[in-house]
Amino acid sequence: MGLFETLPAHRPLDAAQAEILLADCRDALPPEKATLMEEADRFFGWVAEGSPFLRRLMRLYPDVLVALSEAQVEDYVAARLDACETEMAGLDDKDTAMACLRHCRNRCALAIALADLADAWDVEQVTDALTRLADMAVRTGVDFLLRQAVTEKKLAHFARDGLVVLALGKHGGQELNYSSDIDFVVYFTGGALPLAPQLDEGKFYITLVRELTALLQNPTAEGFVFRVDLRLRPDPGATPVAIPVHAALSYYESMGQNWERAVYIKARAPLPVTLRRVRGSSPICSLIYGGAISTLPPLKTCIR
Repeated sequence: MGLFETLPAHRPLDAAQAEILLADCRDALPPEKATLMEEADRFFGWVAEGSPFLRRLMRLYPDVLVALSEAQVEDYVAARLDACETEMAGLDDKDTAMACLRHCRNRCALAIALADLADAWDVEQVTDALTRLADMAVRTGVDFLLRQAVTEKKLAHFARDGLVVLALGKHGGQELNYSSDIDFVVYFTGGALPLAPQLDEGKFYITLVRELTALLQNPTAEGFVFRVDLRLRPDPGATPVAIPVHAALSYYESMGQNWERAVYIKARAPLPVTLRRVRGSSPICSLIYGGAISTLPPLKTCIR
């Protein structure tokens, strides 16, 4: 059963104006689906009237409306994420990769929002889908840049060894909403990646993170994927955007504040590299759960 077969009784405040707003969206539909909006004109008019962003996406991506009229939203979103990941794996041009991620984000954002507004999804389903989109974007973005490094002879072969990307905040807690940026930190173990001998290891990782940030947040004709916040790393005003694991551990053991350790309670790894595969990371769990949790009561008192 498609999404639009059972809709809530929403209607636009100004039906005549909503009809004008929907004209371009209706014209973008293929001829065989021209009646799709007519059958749910009040709902689509309400959406178009209330959100210029969604109205623009409905005009640009009529294929989403067609797909949702025939399939479950969860199946559609999962298929789009899988398709984007597959497509990204075969790309070697940065502009094309940026467009691929942004088209996927736009299609998924439209599908998720329509499922939300149609009362087909609850808040947990919305935040979970947005988080899976962010995970896919970060994961495929990192892999794309590592493959580029191989092409440019900076890496001997594709590998993620020693590279840790941790999602924090709402991203780590799988609580992303429509306007959320994504917080992540990047750590590395020295000597783990097969870098070319002439390369400065620290500069390689710093460049990788900066290029990943640009890949995700720089605006293009297709928009952006997610805004990125890298400020949850140790002492962000004085440290580079990628930090050796041993330096991060030293910071948290010696001068890190309680709240800085507590943010790792929600940490997740969107890349298939676990902390156990990174040399020198075994004390991290004890720092987080041994120190941070015991200090939550006084931290709560300070917040109050």
